[in-house]
Amino acid sequence: MRASHAPMQMIMTCASVFVGGIEWLSVVQFTGAVLLVYMYLRWLPYLHATVNCVRVAAYSSILWAASILVILAFQPGVDPNDDNAVHEQRWAMCRLGHYHVA
Repeated sequence: MRASHAPMQMIMTCASVFVGGIEWLSVVQFTGAVLLVYMYLRWLPYLHATVNCVRVAAYSSILWAASILVILAFQPGVDPNDDNAVHEQRWAMCRLGHYHVA
């Protein structure tokens, strides 16, 4: 029995439209990205190694972006009333978001 990743992609797309709060949206996107990576690695391998590498890289990039969104949404250890701390935390996440590319 093969699983399909299309329903999960549809749920993630609909969540970005219908979910109002950024905290809930970040949790839904992160959960969806984890499930996409799991479903592909467990159930949907392709016959050619190159295609497998490209698909895993694409789904892993979505997972990385979703994890950065969770950190930005909940801002652990940052006082939301301190503008400098929020600014520094957002710049740190921007820098961290580009490290996986290099």
